Amino acid sequence: RRRKQQSDRRSRSLISSSSSTPSTVPPELREEQLSRHTLYFDKEGMDSIRSANICIVGLGGVGSHCAVMLARGGVERYLRLIDFDQVTLSSLNRHACATLKDVGIPKVVCVQKFCQELGLAAENIDARVEMYTEESGPNLLSLDKGEDGKERKWDMVIDCIDDVPTKAALLTYCIQHKIRVLSCMGAGGKSDITRLHISDLRAAARDPLATKLRQTLKKTMKAAKDKTNGNSTQDSQNIEDSYLDDMDALTII
Repeated sequence: RRRKQQSDRRSRSLISSSSSTPSTVPPELREEQLSRHTLYFDKEGMDSIRSANICIVGLGGVGSHCAVMLARGGVERYLRLIDFDQVTLSSLNRHACATLKDVGIPKVVCVQKFCQELGLAAENIDARVEMYTEESGPNLLSLDKGEDGKERKWDMVIDCIDDVPTKAALLTYCIQHKIRVLSCMGAGGKSDITRLHISDLRAAARDPLATKLRQTLKKTMKAAKDKTNGNSTQDSQNIEDSYLDDMDALTII
């Protein structure tokens, strides 16, 4: 216990003296901060997590928790946060990190500040206060080249939007551009955690949002296909529907 107390005092001293920003964590302490994750995922797994490029669209009750846990879990090279909305009093019952003092500020700014307090560098969190739409999507999901001049790709886009047409627009773009996407369904009014289900979109059942999304996504995918290639053939229709069963392309929670 004495050794742990001495280590904690040393950690606080190093963090406070390393920079004028208290959230700046020296590399050796960042390793200690993530040590329990490393025991589980091993070094190779943690290297993959820490170097991931992740985008979260929607920073409400689901998206804010997702962003915070990714930050706690070690995602640190590049985290993009997208949401147009502001923190409200009524959202404090479910938001991961917002408090009364955050009411009125953009949700992405609130989450960005909290992630920095967990040790993420400000330059590695890209906060976009903007609504995702079919028109804004290509710009919001674009990635600049890395420092080595090579093209960067998303390791994962996480859909935490609660509007069906907007979800469908995001998923359509990701499927077309071969971006892995994890899409979260409705959690409001649900209390039985044992019924949490991870599946492909076709197998998602007894979830009204999933049912509506499946119907809407079929239409948006067909419209996008028609816009690109003219009228769809039967072969293109089969390809168009393959995302319904392919969890590597689209995973539903």
